[in-house]
Amino acid sequence: MGKQTLLVCGSMKPGPGKDSKSAARELLNIVKKAFDDYNYGQYKVLDLRDLKLPFFDGRDTKEYLNEHVDDLYHSMLEAEHIIISAPSYWKSVAGAVINAINIIGGPLYDFPEKKELLIGKKVSLIVVGAEFADAVHGASQLRNSFTSMGANVLRKEIMVGNLRNLSVKEQKNLVTDLYNLGKNIALNSGEYVV
Repeated sequence: MGKQTLLVCGSMKPGPGKDSKSAARELLNIVKKAFDDYNYGQYKVLDLRDLKLPFFDGRDTKEYLNEHVDDLYHSMLEAEHIIISAPSYWKSVAGAVINAINIIGGPLYDFPEKKELLIGKKVSLIVVGAEFADAVHGASQLRNSFTSMGANVLRKEIMVGNLRNLSVKEQKNLVTDLYNLGKNIALNSGEYVV
């Protein structure tokens, strides 16, 4: 098997009893559609909504003895490219995403070797905010978290504010950017060309 790409959806929406869609999940689905259209099958999708992750409490990843923690951890280690689509509210990335990163990394003061946990991994960010400023702050937070574990966060970050406020042209440009992200990875066997 060639290079694997990991798609991670960081949205917990919809809540119980709701049937609304998650913007972060829908945006990630556009990347996945490009993978499927170009017969790129070397990817895995993990949705934090479906994983039963505990709250981070300072333990090392292995100490949780949780199959979903193990799946997320090993999937991140096995992937060459990680694409994370995350919501951002109140100028901060959603708590479920930060919780997942904290579980994977653990407390740095106890596990300084985790600074190199994601060395050699490429990370693409898709961040959708309640407002554009929320997306910018959320992307900065994710960039800092991933680079502190050694990952290379690619310069082409896709940040968007409230989708309801986008013009038709802005919506088309967003879909094109997302589709091209998937297409470039698919055509280059896992490599994303900036």
